[in-house]
Amino acid sequence: MKKIISFLVMGVSFAGVAQSFSLYKTDVNFVPTATVSNGNYVYESTSANALKVTKFKIKNNAAVTQTFNVTRSIVSQSPILDLSIVANAPTTYFCFGFNCFTPAVNTPGAADYTILLASGQTNSVFPMGDNTVDNNQPFSVDLEEGPVTGNYVVKYKLFNVANPNDSLAFFIGYNQPLGLNDKGGNTDFSVTLFPNPAKDKVTVFVNSAGTSSVKINITNTIGQLIDSNYYKLNMGSNALELNCNNLNSGFYNLSIESEKTTLNKRLIISK
Repeated sequence: MKKIISFLVMGVSFAGVAQSFSLYKTDVNFVPTATVSNGNYVYESTSANALKVTKFKIKNNAAVTQTFNVTRSIVSQSPILDLSIVANAPTTYFCFGFNCFTPAVNTPGAADYTILLASGQTNSVFPMGDNTVDNNQPFSVDLEEGPVTGNYVVKYKLFNVANPNDSLAFFIGYNQPLGLNDKGGNTDFSVTLFPNPAKDKVTVFVNSAGTSSVKINITNTIGQLIDSNYYKLNMGSNALELNCNNLNSGFYNLSIESEKTTLNKRLIISK
């Protein structure tokens, strides 16, 4: 278990614009292995009573020194993640800047902002000021599993302290359905729904192999069509927000159809 230091939680406003930085998933030595884009999912599996550590690296793409922070929010959890450090209970926390934080902390304080000292770097260069282990500025996400493996989705959002709209959000799905690159067969996209159960709206996250269009149908339990719309997909991650205000509480089938693939997901509405 890492040394954990607690700080006050800060509020942050969210909005999406082009990022002045890049985010990379890394191996245990913080060597980049994959680029993480805005809205991407990182898929991880856990084992009972074991710690899962996922490491990341931030790179400054601007021509000036920049300072960054992170916020965490739990999207879905089964069983409930414990944020009070109860022994043998599943919990999640993260390390950012110069410290690791208690599970209850969702945003580090100013003493632990990550400062990217090197500026104007190319995508192939990772300077020492770019939160490497050597200068004690890691960014890692930890999930300690309980006696049985669960299903969790946790959202992290990186943002520029000087400009909170300069941000990048991604999701870590633990023991969730595998993404497109992890699946066999001839499917050209994969789909995840969050939140589910939903109340007023649900986001359909689609990981697509290419540019295409899909039709999304919503039917009730007796097969009646409730809603149907077409959406354009870009290659990679797509977030399609569906309005659920006109749906009563209950179970629905959500069908996502392309020319090659039809995927069905159960949608639960709870109001």
